[in-house]
Amino acid sequence: MAGERGAGAVGRLVVRVVVATLGVGCLVVTGEGAWQATGHGVAYLRDPEHNPGARRSQVDFESLRREFADQVPPGSRVYPVPAATDRTLWRQRLAEFAALTGSLVVGNPDAADHLVSVGVVEQPGPTGPRVRLVVRRAGR
Repeated sequence: MAGERGAGAVGRLVVRVVVATLGVGCLVVTGEGAWQATGHGVAYLRDPEHNPGARRSQVDFESLRREFADQVPPGSRVYPVPAATDRTLWRQRLAEFAALTGSLVVGNPDAADHLVSVGVVEQPGPTGPRVRLVVRRAGR
């Protein structure tokens, strides 16, 4: 009886140690990513030219988000037309903008109210967006 109780206590101890080890491992993995992100953020704040490509991308994203909110009514069904370049990136971003404005992304252009795509600005300014939103009313 006493041996069985001792074996149960040892088993519980082993389970606790395993759970604690897994927890510490998860903290280390997530902590490493957080540490790297913090380092990048601090470097970005200290040096505005740290990553000019990321800054230009942010200008593009913000410009498209504003244009989407201005041109596509909330509740609309939208179909993201594949862009000429960075197809996956722009499809994902357009879907995100649709969700942010209360629109629904549909997989069939025939079911859409609006066809949305990303166009390239031919001669962008030094700090302006390099892309623009193209919205066409779907012909049903």
